[in-house]
Amino acid sequence: MIFVSHKESDADVAGALVQFLRSCIDIPENKIRCTSVPGYQLPFGTTVSGQLKKDLDSSNAVFVLLTSASLQSPWVLFELGASWALGKVIVPILGAGVSLSDLPGPLKEYQAIRADDTNAAARLRDAITQVSQELEINEKGGGGAQKALDTLLDVLRSWKPDVQPAVTHAQAFQLGFQLINLLSNESNEYSPTVAFSEIEALARDLGLSLPSTWREDVRGQHRDHELRGQATMNLARELGGQFKVRHPKAVPYFEAGVNLIIGASREGKLGVSKAVENLGLPEAIKEPKDDAVVWVNQIHGYFEDVLR
Repeated sequence: MIFVSHKESDADVAGALVQFLRSCIDIPENKIRCTSVPGYQLPFGTTVSGQLKKDLDSSNAVFVLLTSASLQSPWVLFELGASWALGKVIVPILGAGVSLSDLPGPLKEYQAIRADDTNAAARLRDAITQVSQELEINEKGGGGAQKALDTLLDVLRSWKPDVQPAVTHAQAFQLGFQLINLLSNESNEYSPTVAFSEIEALARDLGLSLPSTWREDVRGQHRDHELRGQATMNLARELGGQFKVRHPKAVPYFEAGVNLIIGASREGKLGVSKAVENLGLPEAIKEPKDDAVVWVNQIHGYFEDVLR
């Protein structure tokens, strides 16, 4: 069996790789596992983790599509680590901006195929020869194999993965967002136990320190919205200073989380746009929405998805 490890957002590249493998190696369809490509997906009636473990155990070779996004995927990292531990033939294919030094542990020492290298075609052919020998099956040639290789190279060279922010960045955004979300609720009777707990959990995960009186400062003892606003912004500035020391690259995300609701309430869509303009979000998320509240919720939901 051949296993293709990848992130779901890279399904188009994975599909081209599967077609390349089928065109170059005499291997049945049911002997390739690629979870996002129809015909090669996981069967029904099994757990994801259990079936992946079974497939990796029985695989002779593992092709891994690696981008800055897939390197943040726990599934891809699990599949990589398991493949190394099981002694499989691993063929890493690196997307733009990824180098071997980005790979975890001993995987840094592996040979790899870089999508933008001039020798990518030759290295892919080398991989096919090695894998066919490992599986003891015939290697195919002819026009079909060459066409599949050309198609795969075209897809690889235009490969622009949807790069999600790091988990730390998403946590930073959520922390800033939840702080201001507390402030934006005008009800004096509001007791945001869940929000308090989430803020404390995020701060703990990020290694940040909250003052012992922070709950009372930003909500409990102040009935006046202006006083609560001052206390909340003072806490945001204090946390911002800690971010600059512990997670400097996450500072723009924390600031965006803080400014998102404030910007929407003051300037509507323009305020939302200003809050997130430097985060490099996907175009579908950055595209302005007619309703600023809907847009804010979409951005917030995007970062929640990163943390799931």
